[in-house]
Amino acid sequence: MIVNPQFFNYRLIIGSLIITIAAVGTFSIYSHKSIKAHQRFLEQEKHLMENELSEMMERYDDLKASNELMSNKLKDTKIIPHNILESFLISNSDKSVLTNLKQQVSDLYVQNKLLSHTMDSLIKSNTNLSKELQSILEQLQKYKSENSKLRNENGKLKAILKNDNDNSLSLKT
Repeated sequence: MIVNPQFFNYRLIIGSLIITIAAVGTFSIYSHKSIKAHQRFLEQEKHLMENELSEMMERYDDLKASNELMSNKLKDTKIIPHNILESFLISNSDKSVLTNLKQQVSDLYVQNKLLSHTMDSLIKSNTNLSKELQSILEQLQKYKSENSKLRNENGKLKAILKNDNDNSLSLKT
């Protein structure tokens, strides 16, 4: 049996190509599955971020500020999550963008806690000042009634003195 070197070379080339095609096919299927899993992960993260930002905007809407300065701060703070959400919806779901937005959301949480703490302390201070004001108004009312009584007594005493002076003058004449 004589082996034809050309026929042997073709078998070798065909075998190598089949192995290469199988390896490339396996690699591409694995890569495709990996990319799909990564895209699903990014979509889930995007959905989570949207929900967090929406909840944060609702919490900011629920906060009511009676102080003008706090009201302005609250308005400025309400705009931030809205802008982040818009930029997030416009941008592509990419890991660096997602990481950046997560950092911004965590910063917003910190700012939200500070704002809530400040609002709570202002509410407590306002309550204390209201109690003080009520106490001062009650004292003022007491002083006004005492002053009124003293004026009435003073008027009566002046009338008595005037009568006494008139009587003493009429006795002298």
